[in-house]
Amino acid sequence: MNAIPAPGVYWGSYPERQKPPPHPGWRAGTASYRKQLGEVRKLMPEYRRQGSASYAAHVLHLRSCLARDGLTPELVAHSLATVGEAIRRGLGMDVFDAQIFAAAVIIDNRLAEMATGEGKTLAALLAAATGALAGIPVHVLTANDYLVARDAERLAPAYARLGLAVGSVTRDMDEASRRRAYACPVTYVTARELVFDYLRDGLRLGARRSDLARRARALEGSSEAPLLRGLCMAVVDEADSLLIDEAQMPLILSRPENDAATRGFHWQALVLADRLDANADFKFEPPSIRPRLTEDGCRRLEAMSARLGGRWRVGREREDIVSLALAARHGYQKDRHYLVRDGKIEIIDEVTGRAAPGRVWSHGLHSLIEIKEGCKPSPGTRTLAQITYQRFFPRYLRLGGMSGTLAEARGELREIYGLTVIR
Repeated sequence: MNAIPAPGVYWGSYPERQKPPPHPGWRAGTASYRKQLGEVRKLMPEYRRQGSASYAAHVLHLRSCLARDGLTPELVAHSLATVGEAIRRGLGMDVFDAQIFAAAVIIDNRLAEMATGEGKTLAALLAAATGALAGIPVHVLTANDYLVARDAERLAPAYARLGLAVGSVTRDMDEASRRRAYACPVTYVTARELVFDYLRDGLRLGARRSDLARRARALEGSSEAPLLRGLCMAVVDEADSLLIDEAQMPLILSRPENDAATRGFHWQALVLADRLDANADFKFEPPSIRPRLTEDGCRRLEAMSARLGGRWRVGREREDIVSLALAARHGYQKDRHYLVRDGKIEIIDEVTGRAAPGRVWSHGLHSLIEIKEGCKPSPGTRTLAQITYQRFFPRYLRLGGMSGTLAEARGELREIYGLTVIR
């Protein structure tokens, strides 16, 4: 639990967990954290009395101790007290017991359930700065680009007191800016931007490329150098939303691809779908908005498409595309699932309720809805890589976070991510 995962000889150039996280076991509850909180409170007056030079020297000594010995309970207490003082000097704010307690829980690879108003922003700072002081590249995940930019800018003076630079990644940033941000000891970013950058790294590096080959390309100054420095440590805000509510939502990296034949295939699918009868040929089974073809429907579809040839001869592909066409026609609703704006389809984000320009559905669904709405066809897309949060987050070597409502999902969080919850 005290290990310091960071790029290097031991962990490789792109550290990430290759196997599922270990079962957390039944560790002690809150007593150890309360003891740690008491130690932090005893240390803080000592650091408050230090002058600027003495405090800076103390920070350097602490960093060397953390790098040598890891995140031991004793050193974590010293670090939390040190970061608490940096917050006071840099931001003019005092940290509360709940924030220190939550940070200790997060550093211990657990989730802290914090009530509204208990100060999740500073709890995340305490935990992230402690990891960064130990030499771990830390990602702090927040809800949206506004909070990413706000927190990184607002909290920078506290990080600066510790000799730590803080970066931020938002949607409109180019590749060079992203690489600089991820090179910082602490990077604030949304989960969506982080995951897509991780997928892009996967395409650059190749799933089976050896670590030795990665290092050689880095020394050569290759343009294929990854954006991230691996998945070393993450501090997740609103953990229940990402780890539970959105856990299985597919995140798909794709590229435009002009294919007139595929668009024709989608047009034919909609025509055939319109000839099928509800209940007799297909049925919706809520909450799914994609119907299931009945046996009669499959037989009727086979008969209707017999003269078309080509891809229509493959039963599985034929049934899948027509089922998707039925979903586009009857399941996905204008102004609920998407908008039509300036002749283009804009997906409505299920979580925020706002339009998400530039996002597209995969597997032909976007093209089918464009045809349905009479929009000019956009270039088709080819899926390059995809993942879900449920598969992504267990790849972190250190993972913790906080939210206001975690208790109900304790079992799922424990089983999938190896995370326990402390209130």
